[in-house]
Amino acid sequence: MMPFRPIPVKQPNFFQHLFNLQPKENVIIEVNNLLAKAENISNIKADQIIGIADGYKINFEKQFAEERKDMFRKLVRHVINDDNISNEEAMQLNHLRDLLFLKQQEVEKILKEETERRYGEHLDEALQDNRVSKAEKERLEQLRKNLMIDEAIAKQLYAGRAKANLQKFIEDAVSDERLSPDEEKEMNEIAKSLNIELSFDDNSQKALERFRLYWQIENGDLPELKPDINFFKGEKLHFKTAADWVEHKQVTRRINYGGPTARIRLAKGIYYKAGSMGVNRTTEDVWQRLDTGVIYLTDRRIIFMGSRGNKNIRLNNILTFEPYSNGVDIQKSAGKSPFLEFSENVDIFSMILGRLLFVE
Repeated sequence: MMPFRPIPVKQPNFFQHLFNLQPKENVIIEVNNLLAKAENISNIKADQIIGIADGYKINFEKQFAEERKDMFRKLVRHVINDDNISNEEAMQLNHLRDLLFLKQQEVEKILKEETERRYGEHLDEALQDNRVSKAEKERLEQLRKNLMIDEAIAKQLYAGRAKANLQKFIEDAVSDERLSPDEEKEMNEIAKSLNIELSFDDNSQKALERFRLYWQIENGDLPELKPDINFFKGEKLHFKTAADWVEHKQVTRRINYGGPTARIRLAKGIYYKAGSMGVNRTTEDVWQRLDTGVIYLTDRRIIFMGSRGNKNIRLNNILTFEPYSNGVDIQKSAGKSPFLEFSENVDIFSMILGRLLFVE
C-alpha cells in the first residue's frame, strides 16, 4: 500500500479564470494523484510526468524542487516503516528518483536523514531504562544492516544519545545540589551498561565532590579531621580553616573643634585657644578585626587559636548563626558575639554547624 493519497486539484482564482489559466501547484497535485492511482510505481513512465507538466507549460525538472523532494521523502518513510529496505523497494525508490528528476546526491541525503531518524527512534526506545541489553544490541545491529546505515555513523548516533541520557541522569541527580550513594551507584551502572567512560573536567569533579559532601553532612555523616591541637577526650574535629575574629564595637569619634585657630599667650607655657570646643560627640557602630588565627569546629565547640590569644564558644551557647560569603555571624547567649571572617568553604562550615546545633 503506497503512501500517496488522491488530493483534489485547486480551482482557478478570479484572475486565473479570467485568463483561462490553471494554478501551477496543480502540477504537484496531479503527479501525486498519478502515484496514488498506480498499483506499482515502477509501471509509471517518465512521459506521463512530463505530459502533466507540459499541460501547465512548466519545466518539471527545474521547478518545484522542494515539493519533489518531499514526495520522495514520503515514499522513503513508507518503505522504512517496517525497518527494512527490500530489493523491490530499493527499485521503486530509484524509479521514483528518476520520475521526479532528482539528483543522486539529493536522494542520498534524504535516505541518510530518514534512515538515521528511524534508527534513532529505536535507539531512544532501547535507552528508555538507561540500559542496553545484549538482545537490544543485537536488534540494533540487525536494524543498522537492514537500513544500510554505515557502522561508524551508527556508533556516532549511539554514543550521542547514550551520553545525552547519562548527562540528563546526572543533571537530575544533582539538581538539588546533593549526590547520594544510590545516585552515584546508578550513575556508574548506567555508564557501564552504555559503555561510557565516566570523565569529568576539574570544575565538574569538584562540584560532584561538594554535592557528595553536602549529602553526607545532611545525613549525619560529618567529615572528621585529624587534630593538630589538644582536644577533650572523645571530641571530634569536623572543620578547620584560617579566619579572623571580628567583633561589633561602638566607636566615639574625637570631639569637634569650632572657631579660629589662633592662640593667645597668657603666661610662660600657658596659652588660651581662641574658639570653642564642640560639645557633641559622634558615635557609630563598626566591625573591628581583633585577631587573626585558625578556627576549629568540633562536635562540642568552636575554638579560635589567634595570634593574640585563644577563644572558645561552646555549641550550647550559640543561639543562632548567619552565613555570608565572607564568613559566619555567630549569635551567643552571653558575651560578645563574633563574626568569624573567612571565605573558603563557608558553606561546609555552616552545614556542619547547623547539623550539630539543630539536628538531634
